[in-house]
Amino acid sequence: MCFSWVSGTWILNGDECTDTVTEAIKIGYRHIDGAEAYGNDKEIGIAIQRAIGEGIVDRKDLFIANKISDPNNAGYQGTKKLVKRQLQVMGLEYFDLYMIHSPMQVNTLFLHRMLTLVLTYMVLHT
Repeated sequence: MCFSWVSGTWILNGDECTDTVTEAIKIGYRHIDGAEAYGNDKEIGIAIQRAIGEGIVDRKDLFIANKISDPNNAGYQGTKKLVKRQLQVMGLEYFDLYMIHSPMQVNTLFLHRMLTLVLTYMVLHT
């Protein structure tokens, strides 16, 4: 099992991710941090559903955070679609925290970047 106090889920994939996150929940972890860039939403979701199904924890006792990482998914409509897709893949109804993963690799004008961030913020608050 590979689980670090500081590395979170970003290095985990496949069965190793599912097993590690399940074990982390079993031993008391309640904050699960993911991101679009990690590519392991499905595995994290399986682990969460497994832990809930086995009666280890209730959803309300977990604090699940996720992030938007790809600037192509940013903006109002893009973020709305991404959040919906991530929730569906993970088998969740909501995230406790949703963030903009920084730094986003956006090669546009500063004004466009700020507009994208504002529109992303609007999605998260509507």
